[in-house]
Amino acid sequence: MGADGSELIYVHAATAPSEGMPALCRMVRERKPVLVVVDPLFRLARIRDEKAYAETYTALGPLIDVARETGTHVMFVHHAGKGMKTDSVDSPLGSTALGGVAATLIVLKRLNDHRSIETVQRVGKDLPETILAYDPESRRLTLGGSRFDSERQECEAEILVFLQSANEPQTQEQIRDSIEVQTKVIRAALTSLVKSERVARAGEGKRGSPFLYSFPNSGSEHTVGTTKPEYRKTLQLPENKTRTLVPENPFAADVVPEIQDGDETVRI
Repeated sequence: MGADGSELIYVHAATAPSEGMPALCRMVRERKPVLVVVDPLFRLARIRDEKAYAETYTALGPLIDVARETGTHVMFVHHAGKGMKTDSVDSPLGSTALGGVAATLIVLKRLNDHRSIETVQRVGKDLPETILAYDPESRRLTLGGSRFDSERQECEAEILVFLQSANEPQTQEQIRDSIEVQTKVIRAALTSLVKSERVARAGEGKRGSPFLYSFPNSGSEHTVGTTKPEYRKTLQLPENKTRTLVPENPFAADVVPEIQDGDETVRI
């Protein structure tokens, strides 16, 4: 973060005393720091029942008041539940007061091989769920694309693999049955693939004539409007016993008469 060691940073790395909350509030009023980080919250706030709304709100009340008085930014670090919540306000583990008491709720999630971040804010525009890109060399995090864009790109790759292995054009329903992704992600992926001409689309998109998806240039080169190579019956020629249509050895050389050109002989 650019710190060089000269900053006035105070660290308490031990179990919070029983009167830790009042002591922290007194220190904030005296020193008026720019930022206070409490990590984790429940090591400081003594809450018996984490699901009790009134108890949780009362325990955090002193820090809320002192932040308003001094202008100090107070950040709580707290755990989220394992299950994915429809509303991010419900992400903090315990009472809904934890999500409601904060002016800005920052939600970090781990998604397989990457992490995402999003915010729910009282003031300003919420940050949609966005992928966090990590650079192992600089050890810095930067904002990548949105999670939806990331899932769409992964879905595009899966669709391409699926269509490549299919023997014929596929409907959206067939693609959806083969790829375990939300329908809205599949639709967005197909739209992107068709727009970028990485996938060809035929059909009218209605009952009786659904959209069919396949690789471009995969149709018959002889039939206009097809999206699938067609296996035509081989043209049956009448049997001709008087001459051979194809030489038995197609690589045999045809010899032409020798051409005398001075002392040189040209032979093809």
